[in-house]
Order: sequence, then C-alpha cells, then structure tokens
Amino acid sequence: MRVQEVMQRQLYTVEPGISLAEAARLMRSRNVGSLPVCRLGRLEGFLTDRDIVIRAIAGGCDPKETTVGEIMSKKPSCVHGDEEISRAAQIMIEGKCRRLPVLDRNERLVGIVSVSDLIKDPEGATAAEDILREAASSVF
Repeated sequence: MRVQEVMQRQLYTVEPGISLAEAARLMRSRNVGSLPVCRLGRLEGFLTDRDIVIRAIAGGCDPKETTVGEIMSKKPSCVHGDEEISRAAQIMIEGKCRRLPVLDRNERLVGIVSVSDLIKDPEGATAAEDILREAASSVF
C-alpha cells in the first residue's frame, strides 16, 4: 500500500514568520500537535507542540515574540506519496518521529502521514508496532 492511500490530506500550515503564540492557538483550535511550515507551497520546516514547549518556552523564549522559523525543525524527514508505507515506517523509526510530511514528486506538500495512519494496512500495522516498540525502548 502506498502512503497517498493512508495519509491525511486536510492540512493546516503556517508560515515561518508568525509567532509561536499564534501557531499554538492554531494547533489548539484545529486539535493538531504539529504544523508543516510552508512558504509559497514549499515545505520549509515542521513545528510540533513539543518544539514550542521544549525548545522555546523551556529555553526562555517569549512565544509572542519568537517566530515559528526560529524554533521549527528545519529539513524535516519527509516521504513521497507514491512510496510504500513500509518506507514511511522506516523513516519514522530512523528519525524517531511519529508524523511525516508527504510530498509529491514536485516537492510540494500534499499531506501528513502518522503512525496511526499506518495501521490502515496490515503491513503498516506491523510497521506501526515496530515504531511504537522503538519509541518505548528509547524512553528508558
């Protein structure tokens, strides 16, 4: 099964120049824990709720003054929509992440795939178990 068959297509994105406070409000209102950071349809980074808390707030940054571009993960791990979900799982394991931006072959953002999306396919369910097992082993 291919990533494009299980990915989430409804996207909420932010631009790198908005404040972390604005991004956090968007995350809350949309009930999401991460946002792709784009400019003119091109992925420039990825912001998670954890980034806001650990990198910014715990680091003493003012979320009203600090921009998304200052805190986001630059060059996030990505997968192409036409790749097999096993490839997405491998990238998640290697990058220790649970969500991946999905790009088309023109490098445009077209979706997000998460560990929970992988379970829509038997092969993906096994991969999701591997990701969660890997995550659990790295906690302790």
